[in-house]
Amino acid sequence: MLASQYSFEEADFDFMVEPFEDIRRLAAGWAPYQLEYGRTMSEAPLLGQAVETPTLILYGPEDRIVPTDFPKRCEIAFPNRVGPLVVPECGHFLQWDRADVLNEVAKFYFADLK
Repeated sequence: MLASQYSFEEADFDFMVEPFEDIRRLAAGWAPYQLEYGRTMSEAPLLGQAVETPTLILYGPEDRIVPTDFPKRCEIAFPNRVGPLVVPECGHFLQWDRADVLNEVAKFYFADLK
């Protein structure tokens, strides 16, 4: 559900899950998702208002986690954005499925920060 079909071999999978064998690391990795689904936090999330922070939006159409209307939601939530850019053959984790695309897009997006 997290990657595009045939993007990983068994050794790749083992490498990716190893850090999450420690329960504290697993809990930290899940924290953003828990926040989305009602986990308490010290500061309220920015819901119902646009986020003006410059944002690069990338979307993998093979993602089975976020809803298919994610790109449209991002267009509404992030008026100061580049994208949404749809990356073919990509699931939930762009940095795993298409690191080649992510690295090149990031070079251009962050070029003026050198």
